[in-house]
Amino acid sequence: MAEKASESVHDEVRTAIAAGAYQQALELLADAYVDTVYRYCCRMLRGDTGRARDVTQQVYEEACKGIVGFRGASSAKTWLLAIARNQCLKELVVHERHSDLLHMHRADLARRVHAEPSWGSEADVLSQDGLRRLQWALDQLEPEERSFLIMRFGVGVPNELSVEEIATILGLSRASAYRKLKEALARLRRIVHDDAT
Repeated sequence: MAEKASESVHDEVRTAIAAGAYQQALELLADAYVDTVYRYCCRMLRGDTGRARDVTQQVYEEACKGIVGFRGASSAKTWLLAIARNQCLKELVVHERHSDLLHMHRADLARRVHAEPSWGSEADVLSQDGLRRLQWALDQLEPEERSFLIMRFGVGVPNELSVEEIATILGLSRASAYRKLKEALARLRRIVHDDAT
């Protein structure tokens, strides 16, 4: 059902662009995908909601600049997430230049990961601990690998991307995208395994 809705938005955006109604096309994109773009940015930027909001805004600014050239070769969602990916990677480069801030962020993350959970039941504690370990492990990946896994599994249920959509965003063949996904998952498993031992 989400796929049909996505196809409908894509068709509506293409129709609006063909009619020269760029404002309408941008409003359709914002209504349909702003939450998806924000969640992707938030996860890519390690949960920094302020930076994620800023980057989400940058994504839509870039979409405003590029809407005239959007031809609909890929879906509207894929086009926006490609912009989001590029903006997040730029933000990460800028952020890493400020290494002292990055070190403070990692220290804060480590403190939060190893803090005592505030949940009541044992199942809640185990579930929360598993999520924290997974988030920590994702943050250990290189930005490209993290981006790949977030697009495939963590953009936001039910809005995760297919391997074909990711291949389109990255300009890869489906086989290459699938191989990169397997490599990123294997690296994530190694990080989780090494942390557990």
